Amino acid sequence: MPPRPNRAPASEARGVAVSGKACCSCGDSKPHSEFLPSKFTPNGVTDSCRKCMFGRAKRDREEREARKLERQTKKAAREKATRSSTATKTCKACGTTKALDGLCSPRPFA
Repeated sequence: MPPRPNRAPASEARGVAVSGKACCSCGDSKPHSEFLPSKFTPNGVTDSCRKCMFGRAKRDREEREARKLERQTKKAAREKATRSSTATKTCKACGTTKALDGLCSPRPFA
């Protein structure tokens, strides 16, 4: 599907001259071309400028990745602690009770 052409905001299409808009994130007054198109707003553009929206998306993406890494690290530590502290088994080869991590290699089938 080809990209949609940049359309003028609805107010400009009706013949009302609008020179710019203030970004609700940074507060700077910028021309409408600095905002993303939106069919959900009366003036046809988003409330935040492109720079602020892309910056917010990047920050959110980095925060999600950091939370994901933290969850994976905690899960791995939890699994390792559970596996090494509570899981024991008697080795059939030598007869000693060991943690699952320290078992002898299994005998080959005859």
